[in-house]
Amino acid sequence: MLRGLSACASGGLLVVAPLQPTGSPSVDVVVVTVGGAAVTVLAGFVPWWAAAATGIAAVVVSGGLIATTLGLLTVALVVGSMDRDRSAVLRMGAGAAAVHALAWLGRGPRFGSTTALAGIIIVGFMATVLAERPMRRRAVRTTLCCGLAAGMLAVLGLAAASASTRPSFEDASATLRQALDALARGDSAAAADHFDAAGQTFARIDRELSRPWTGPSRVIPLLAQHTNSVAELSRGAARLSNELAVALESLDPALLRASRGEIDVAGLNALNSPLERVERALVDFEQLLVSVRSAWHVAPLQGALAELQVEVTRSRSAASNLGRLTQHLPELLGVDRPQRYFVAFITPSEARGLGGFMGNWAELTADNGVVTLSAFGRTADLTPPEDQQQPLELVEGLTEEFVERYGDFGFAEAPDGRVADEVWLNVTMAPDLPSVAEVIRQLYPRVTGRAIDGVIAIDPSAMASLMEVTGPVTLPGLDQPLESDDAEQYILRDQYHEEEKTDRLDRLEVLARTVIERLLSDELPGPWRLARLMGPVLARDGLTMWSANDATQETFVALGVSGSLPELTGEDALSVVVNNAGANKIDAYLAQDIDYQVTLDAGGRRFVSTAKVTLRNTAPVAGLPTYAGGNPYDKAPGTNLMYLSLYTALPIHSATIDGQPLGLERAVERGWHTGSTFLEVPAGEQRTITIQVIGEVDDGEAYRFRWRPQPAALAPTVAVEVSTFEGKNLLTWTEPDARRDKLLISG
Repeated sequence: MLRGLSACASGGLLVVAPLQPTGSPSVDVVVVTVGGAAVTVLAGFVPWWAAAATGIAAVVVSGGLIATTLGLLTVALVVGSMDRDRSAVLRMGAGAAAVHALAWLGRGPRFGSTTALAGIIIVGFMATVLAERPMRRRAVRTTLCCGLAAGMLAVLGLAAASASTRPSFEDASATLRQALDALARGDSAAAADHFDAAGQTFARIDRELSRPWTGPSRVIPLLAQHTNSVAELSRGAARLSNELAVALESLDPALLRASRGEIDVAGLNALNSPLERVERALVDFEQLLVSVRSAWHVAPLQGALAELQVEVTRSRSAASNLGRLTQHLPELLGVDRPQRYFVAFITPSEARGLGGFMGNWAELTADNGVVTLSAFGRTADLTPPEDQQQPLELVEGLTEEFVERYGDFGFAEAPDGRVADEVWLNVTMAPDLPSVAEVIRQLYPRVTGRAIDGVIAIDPSAMASLMEVTGPVTLPGLDQPLESDDAEQYILRDQYHEEEKTDRLDRLEVLARTVIERLLSDELPGPWRLARLMGPVLARDGLTMWSANDATQETFVALGVSGSLPELTGEDALSVVVNNAGANKIDAYLAQDIDYQVTLDAGGRRFVSTAKVTLRNTAPVAGLPTYAGGNPYDKAPGTNLMYLSLYTALPIHSATIDGQPLGLERAVERGWHTGSTFLEVPAGEQRTITIQVIGEVDDGEAYRFRWRPQPAALAPTVAVEVSTFEGKNLLTWTEPDARRDKLLISG
């Protein structure tokens, strides 16, 4: 009697353990209580060494305080049970403690191995009871036979349901992926059709899994988790797919289409409601996928649900960003008052921190949805008059840090801090568009008398993508019209094989002006095709935007098009930034190989990172015009003269160049530490700069590393390896085309 009551109490207490064998709370209470009581009874009959081994195993493998404590309690009770006068009571207590220790074994990534260990121990309990207590064999055998019979019945029922639903589930999953893919492409009509079809298929699966013969599988651990998860997913997916289909059917992407530089601003409000419904449904879908996932799932199902969740999250993020953008479009298009935007055409052939030298510029004016080209010119046209060369105003977007770092390059000419004549030639030196834009916002009115509300930077990759919309451009002196496929190569390199610099500049002006004028005068494709064309360009900062309106700027940051230096939040980081110092176009041939090695201490907090930056000048020794490969310092043709800056999260501890000590100018910019130096790399040669950073990650966090590339003509190659001082590898990442921001997390 006492043994039975103790077993029931033990089983009842197990409901507080992190056990969800079926995934259904009410069923789990019954299964855990009954199963725990039964195993407690078995544990009370096992030999002392079996209970002690269970306690020791819990201490060794758990890693958790509760399981460790229960394991130690088990061992203590076993030792105490050696006294014959108290052996029965303590043996029963040891068995109960052992059962509870098994219930609290490790979760998370070790869940599968610890669950298997617990299962092996329970089977061992049964085997020892059968071997040492013959009088209990009939009861144990009867229990096993009943359990096996129930299990077989559940398996047969689940097999029958699976046979009819598996093809449908695969079809529904494939259709759902097609819907998400169409949504990512911006094809709302196709997405609506696919969501509607997926919803109907998921509803049919839900009906099949509600048949009576699937009932037994819902109370058998492992089987129940899969049955309940698929049923819950199908039921929720059917509802949410229908909601998405209805919302997308009411979404008219034509409202975002520009025709002859004009967008129907009044009609933009009609997009807000369906976009909000799409985003809300995708948020619910994301939460549904989180709720149905279980550590009891087999690996293929876990992987499938995780992949689907990633796709839903991407679609939800895209819908959210599009919704935020449409809310700001009326203001950007000048509904309340005309808006004026400065457009900088930059080229990495002459490197600047933002990506490249600004050769041409344009001014766009937006007035109540109508966008016009109000001015166009070359950088030389913006040289400030002498009476307008006053100092830059220090504001939130332009701090003393900026002036101290770039003052000697025309931004604060000594001794009175006035800007110099060359300020516009170097205006894109900072690798941070908000800083560059603030300089332009202050300087442009001094030359033109017109204030601006935003800045857009366009590099050759963005120009080539825009030409896919506007078509080829006929340039003076070229035999064939310039096609979009050839535009980037022509802007970066081919144009510099022309001897006459004036003719080359004229062609670039014709190209930039023609593309902008066509964008503003022709019928443009819908926003979805534009998004597909510009997606890769935006990802590598080929087109970036800044707004003087704080709310709009926050949206640009969320969209990933702000061109700003990322805010550091405790991670390690690296960015290699080159500014041309030779007044030529040689950076089109500059290649970078970055090797980043990190070693962590045993606690995973303190680290030593070593960055090896190899700069290879692949320019030809001869064959380039003087303006492209020469320099004003009597260096050999093709020599790359640069102002190199290494951006890190923490101060640089030491630096060498080709194995020799290297002195660096130290500064801080936007929360990043910088080390800078002037450097020359002759044609066909290379230089290797090695820096070391010693630091510590924030409490309770894994080591994180952020790679922030500078837009460049040649893609950098990056290799990152994180390991412990003992030699254990924690992370490896290699990317031969590392043009995108990357955040790596060890483990």
